Amino acid sequence: SNANNWIASNHLDGGTPAAQNSVYNPTPDMQAPNIIGIDVLSATTLQLSFNEVMDSMSLTTATYAINNGVTFTNTVVNSSLESVMLTFTPTLDSSLVYQVTVSGATDCSGNTLNPTTFSFGIGKAPQKFEIIITELFPDPSPTVGLPEQEFIELFNPTNKVIDLTNCWISDLTSMKQLNPGKIFPGEYVIVCKTTNENQFAPFGKVITISELPSLNNTDDVMTLYAPDTTIIHSVHYFDSWYKDDNKKDGGWTLEMIDPANPCGEYDNWAASNQWFGGTPGAQNSVFAANPDVTLPRLLEANATSDSTVILTFSEIIDRDGLLAASYSVNNGINISNIVIIDNKNVQLDLANKLTFQIKYTVTVTGAYDCVGNVIGSNNFAIFALPEQGFNGDLVINEVLFNPFTGGSDFVELYNNSNKFIDLQNWSLANTDNNVVANLKPITTTPKLILPGEFVLLTKDVNNIATEYINSKTETFIEMASLPTYNNSEGTVVLVNNLNLMVDSFYYEEDMHFSLLNSVKGVSLERIDYNRLTNDRTNWHSAAEEEGFATPGYENSQFQLANTDGGTITIDPKTFSPNNDGIDDVLNISYEFSTPGFVANVVIYDAKGRQIRNLIKSQLLGTKGTFSWDGINDYNEKARIGIYVIFIEVFDLEGNVKSFKETAVLAGRFD
Repeated sequence: SNANNWIASNHLDGGTPAAQNSVYNPTPDMQAPNIIGIDVLSATTLQLSFNEVMDSMSLTTATYAINNGVTFTNTVVNSSLESVMLTFTPTLDSSLVYQVTVSGATDCSGNTLNPTTFSFGIGKAPQKFEIIITELFPDPSPTVGLPEQEFIELFNPTNKVIDLTNCWISDLTSMKQLNPGKIFPGEYVIVCKTTNENQFAPFGKVITISELPSLNNTDDVMTLYAPDTTIIHSVHYFDSWYKDDNKKDGGWTLEMIDPANPCGEYDNWAASNQWFGGTPGAQNSVFAANPDVTLPRLLEANATSDSTVILTFSEIIDRDGLLAASYSVNNGINISNIVIIDNKNVQLDLANKLTFQIKYTVTVTGAYDCVGNVIGSNNFAIFALPEQGFNGDLVINEVLFNPFTGGSDFVELYNNSNKFIDLQNWSLANTDNNVVANLKPITTTPKLILPGEFVLLTKDVNNIATEYINSKTETFIEMASLPTYNNSEGTVVLVNNLNLMVDSFYYEEDMHFSLLNSVKGVSLERIDYNRLTNDRTNWHSAAEEEGFATPGYENSQFQLANTDGGTITIDPKTFSPNNDGIDDVLNISYEFSTPGFVANVVIYDAKGRQIRNLIKSQLLGTKGTFSWDGINDYNEKARIGIYVIFIEVFDLEGNVKSFKETAVLAGRFD
């Protein structure tokens, strides 16, 4: 008899001495006993615990068997008759899963043990990637069904028993040790605070921790360590990984898609599809094959001093993969030391110093990512000692200020100098009452822009890459936030690391090509890097054929002014303003020997009728360019035909010069 056969008296007097018990129930015990615990006492001793008192004779005569070549040599029944200690040979392998089978054991009522086969293992501390973080719950409020408490989920992808006792969980600010627990092959476990165990137990197996490091809502780094603090697995997550703005607001977990791709980032995580918000302790709702078949690439190299270079890779490469690599620099530069900064960045200490205005190439061979993909042909990067950028060196080249609904603005810069410029500690800004305001840092880490290179700045690189399929994502920088750029008008300001304004662009919505049905999702592109930023005729809507934007590469409307050494030059002689990115504007370039001229530019058709008063009393420099987009004074597209461009210039002394040039506006007849 045991506790299951006893209960407090129901009698009004509190008991029934010398009489039949008030709780008497002659219903026989028909319930089969079962094993509630298997404890490995040593490498050769095992204890089985039962949920009720067992028949002592049956425990002695029962047959006990274990797989994997293990033989039982002795049986000792505990005096409580609720457990039995078994001795066996040879010793157990700590990594294997064993099955013990018990035949013939019964309780005092003769009910036979059921089930008869049970799994157990000793377990060993995990090695790298033997346990994977597969689910995160950073923002449990408001709940849609799960407990309103944070948790992380761990998965064992191996065929081993893993002992998590004394392993560690950390975020960027704290590190806590797990309570004892084992995780079997293919098993998921929920890790939560000890005080929340009962809330998560209905969902699956739980291993507790005294205080779970807090999971920040927007982004954080969660890391699992072995008892000796060796990193087992780490995830740097972002709320953009939800790919769902509603679920990002709380109550839904982030789930890994393919545990066989443990270092996958945005492409290997998504918001849970489970109706109550997540799948703690079970296979993820978004589970699917999503192998990493992409070779790692060397994205960039940045000289942080004349004897230090930092390399940045395209994906996570763990310490082993980085240390296995060979690194070399040309132009006689030797490497004295290699420092692993994190899983995407390596610092090279150089034995001899770099020289300004010299381009260097660093080459990496043999580096491999988490699943063994070895770096291929994209294994080199150009770098140089950075030089200070000033006004005119970097120019604002393209602006998206009215994105698609739910999308992000962007600003593209172009290096219009021969300098190698580091964007570290530069800022984007706007204006408030004509004063530069709301400065937002572009990057706090080194980012070298080579002469003739583009860089695109946005707060959501994935959105831009999705909306514009021709995007050159290798030029993208994701900023924490952008200044506000209104849809109707505003000012984009570029500020350097010395807090000096380098460029400023005042835009208005009506600068777009007037025949567009909608300007939402259409960028404004600079036509010529060398013309003034705030020359309205130097900007045009991006071409439809390019998807209405050219993020990270040459503008669809790019067209350098051509003077051919003459005073007035028209280029091209035939243009077709249909926003296809090919000869959409007519450039009217001038070059004079002296400054101080004031210009009027008027467009006439072949019959002498005024079509467009393009420029009126504008002070000129010695050379420059105006552009006509084929739109007349009534904001309509001019007809196909020959046009006369009449340019009149005069100076303060009354000297007047007049020029007439012709151009053809071409197009298709409907």
